[in-house]
Amino acid sequence: MARTGAAGVRYPAGSAWLDALGAALALLTAGAALVVWAMARPDLPPAWWLALLAVASGALWVGWGLRRRLQGELAWVPVVDGGDGLGGTWRWISTARPRGVALTRLRVALDLGDALLLEGRTPDGLRLWLWCRRSAAAGSIADWIALRRALTAAADPEGRSGIFERAAPTP
Repeated sequence: MARTGAAGVRYPAGSAWLDALGAALALLTAGAALVVWAMARPDLPPAWWLALLAVASGALWVGWGLRRRLQGELAWVPVVDGGDGLGGTWRWISTARPRGVALTRLRVALDLGDALLLEGRTPDGLRLWLWCRRSAAAGSIADWIALRRALTAAADPEGRSGIFERAAPTP
């Protein structure tokens, strides 16, 4: 449980679409290479047909992966038990798990300003890669700011970079 007084927040999130994008680009490159190979050698040897089968299988795999993309909400649920008001848990809420599953760990893997790539761990050890985009905020920018504030406040102190704990360099 993280020790923070950050307000509760729910924000739309999905699986990392960069995986599918990278696989799609690799498939397009392989398809282009097959076209060049076919133009250079019109007799199409058996290796070309095998490569075509591999590219088609990869295309099916990417399509299947896009259909299985995780969609749901990431929620910071603060403790409201009359104590010091600090603490809470991160939960992943999806159609498969409407009550949500607690995340034992959530860290920012990549911060692009308008998008966040988050790595979460469930109690059973499953790793979730979630993508949160600023444009997904339903209302105002306040939801995006609340999400970023909760992520920063709930971050494990050992997982932070520590740049703010050091003294500023002197010229």
